[in-house]
Amino acid sequence: MERKKKNKIKKIIITILLIVTSITMIVIYTIKTNGQLNTTEKFIEYDGDIMAIPYGRSDIDVYADGKIWAKSVEYGKAKKEIASEEIEKLKEKLKEIDYMNLKEQYNVYGTGNYEEIAINLEGNKKKIRLDYIMSRQDSTNLPKELNEFMRLFKETIYEKAEE
Repeated sequence: MERKKKNKIKKIIITILLIVTSITMIVIYTIKTNGQLNTTEKFIEYDGDIMAIPYGRSDIDVYADGKIWAKSVEYGKAKKEIASEEIEKLKEKLKEIDYMNLKEQYNVYGTGNYEEIAINLEGNKKKIRLDYIMSRQDSTNLPKELNEFMRLFKETIYEKAEE
């Protein structure tokens, strides 16, 4: 008799644990899928591992409406938002350099650290990876046009340093 009670208690405990685990998984999934509540599509996703320190990463998303989500270790502070004129400048520069015909990967100074930029312009998506052997602010081994775009992009998203 006592054995039946123990088995019944074990079954109840296992059932409760399964229910709690299931609810937790559903909540985690919902939080992750709704993590970015901004419904505007991403215009540029920038991901860089450019500094030789464990937490030397930058993760920046620029949305089509100009809002910016950023976690960055690069120079300057990332802006919260950029004007529509600045978005248009970036779009014009992308069209000017014919970004869809650029290679998907460039070895700037060998391999090691990197920057990745994913561009979504007028339904055309392109991801470009720039590999570095060490942290550099200039990308002189890149095609001139892509180097100009990266400079313009960083000038646009970062606050100007006060001198």
